Amino acid sequence: MKAVLDGIEFEGTPEEFSEFLKTYRQSVKGSDSETTPHIVYENKPENYENKPEKNTNPREWYMHLDFLPNAREFVESLYYYKPEHGGSSLALLILTTGKQYTLRSVGNKAKCDSGSMVEVIQRSINAGCQIDIDNSRVTAGALSRARKVKYVKDGQENFISVTPDTKVRYVSLGTVERAEQVAKESRKSFAAKSKKPREISTGSPPITKIIHR
Repeated sequence: MKAVLDGIEFEGTPEEFSEFLKTYRQSVKGSDSETTPHIVYENKPENYENKPEKNTNPREWYMHLDFLPNAREFVESLYYYKPEHGGSSLALLILTTGKQYTLRSVGNKAKCDSGSMVEVIQRSINAGCQIDIDNSRVTAGALSRARKVKYVKDGQENFISVTPDTKVRYVSLGTVERAEQVAKESRKSFAAKSKKPREISTGSPPITKIIHR
């Protein structure tokens, strides 16, 4: 493919031209001119268009965050789909930064509904994560209608409500081995539910520490 870019002749493949165009734009970045470069094609390949390069992974912003140790491996062990695909695995990866978030804010970033966010918290507990759950600013009415997650403390099963406005902070993660086990149990449970319309128990979550106010 041949092209003339603002008087500069160029010959190469579409991929090489895209790289050249990227370099050219960077070289003129900061100049007073905001006009689009004038490009004339010769032997233009079929279906090739002069479009700005698109980010093939629009959710890659999260890669610039700082995470708890082994966060990526833990998340990919607990979920089949990688965070790049969005959904629950991306929501969990965001939470493994160890910063405090509301479930609503994380759900919006990862494109998860409230039910999926509750599932993320429950699966994390089952995998041995230590989570600070703060309902101090959630109204009593909202808590009474909220979904609950189960955890074990001092050998006893306990439940705590979580709403979209619940604040959570991951203090530590479970082991990769436990995450793999929970993921396997979840797949078995899903397969069994798909065959028969009955509830399948995957057992109680391991003893873990839930801090709540």
